[in-house]
Amino acid sequence: MSKRTFIAIHIRPEEKLLTFIRELHGKLSKSRINWVNPETMHLTLRFLGNTTKEQIGKILKEAPGIFNQRTPFDVVLKGFGKFGSTENPKVLWIGLEGNEALSELAVETGLLVQGAGFEGEERAFRPHLTLGRVKWLKEAENLKKILDDYREVVFHRIVVNEVVFYESILKPAGPVYRPIQKFSLKG
Repeated sequence: MSKRTFIAIHIRPEEKLLTFIRELHGKLSKSRINWVNPETMHLTLRFLGNTTKEQIGKILKEAPGIFNQRTPFDVVLKGFGKFGSTENPKVLWIGLEGNEALSELAVETGLLVQGAGFEGEERAFRPHLTLGRVKWLKEAENLKKILDDYREVVFHRIVVNEVVFYESILKPAGPVYRPIQKFSLKG
């Protein structure tokens, strides 16, 4: 039996970001948006989808040799953006300021999962923290103003010192993320 999995960095939002999220909810309250629970926020390094028991075993065996050799590093949560047009956005997100260590970690994660039988990723790695998935938007003018006002705002700096291999369990109320294994960056 397979599990739906992904590899990510858990994000603990600080008050400045939580305040912004509350403001966003209020200014877009007439729209239909599936908001991400701040307690489960994460930066996905690689979404795997259906993962066999054998693939999970291979990842669990090889991951410590990769992740434990990495040194912790900082990333900056900066800027509010969207995928899709302002009138018809698909995803609302917080960006991560360019970081070579993060990009290298994403590449190494890709190589790890390829070794477990997954295809290489066709899309370039675009680090972002998903805030919500938009079903329909009624307040395009509000969104445009928020995008303009928060495009360059620094929300906070985080220390990345752990990578988590998650199982994603789909439920009617939204997905539940269960850690399969956590790997410390010790390098």
